[in-house]
Amino acid sequence: MKIGLCSLNQAWEDYRKNTYNVLEACKISKNEGVDLIIFPELTLTGFSLNREIHTPKEIHRGDEFFLSAAKFNDLNLIYGIASNFEKNIYNSVKLLSKTGSIEGVGYKSHMFSFAGENKIFTSAKNESCIEFNNSVLSLSVCYDLRFPELYRKTAGRTDIYINIANWPKVRIDHWRSLLKARAIENQAYFIGVNRTGTDGAGLEYVESSLIYDPLGRKLEPCESIGYIHFYEIDNSMPKFIRAQYPFLEDIKL
Repeated sequence: MKIGLCSLNQAWEDYRKNTYNVLEACKISKNEGVDLIIFPELTLTGFSLNREIHTPKEIHRGDEFFLSAAKFNDLNLIYGIASNFEKNIYNSVKLLSKTGSIEGVGYKSHMFSFAGENKIFTSAKNESCIEFNNSVLSLSVCYDLRFPELYRKTAGRTDIYINIANWPKVRIDHWRSLLKARAIENQAYFIGVNRTGTDGAGLEYVESSLIYDPLGRKLEPCESIGYIHFYEIDNSMPKFIRAQYPFLEDIKL
């Protein structure tokens, strides 16, 4: 499977600029023949806790944009966006097929209260497994990465874990270490897609989108074009590693 990781330099609360950059990334990825392109957390806004930009109208506009981008470029996409149900809004991650159908949605389970996320977004249960391209995917968002029990719930079923983030440079060693640990302990690929640049709160982000294989080895991209890095992964590897080293059978919860 060929996957593109888009380390987008997200413009703060700038819908127009972010949609332009997403479309450019889609165009490049289409030319590269990828099976899936993945964007960072809250793709079109950055990690903004401004409730006024996460209204139902803006959320619908964002979903419609990604739907058209997927269909026009014949691409499968994973992107971050708010979701709204009744009076609550959720920090979500969506898998959108090239035909424009939502194949799966993940919700951020752990709110980053250190920054006040819990005052804007609502946490939600997230244990979904999504069948895609002969693999099973599980989706999560940023801070969830610090909580191994979340991933343990789908261990053995998930072939590829994906976490989209706005994870700042000041804690980037944690990001790399946790991605690797989650891959090793669950014997699965773990993909982390992080933003770059500086956000509206002055936090700096560095290039750190990564893939670790089920043995915890960091993969190198087969090609990079600007802020997009392309990888080839072997879909059959997680099942092979689990059969060779059946460590998950010894889990006692």
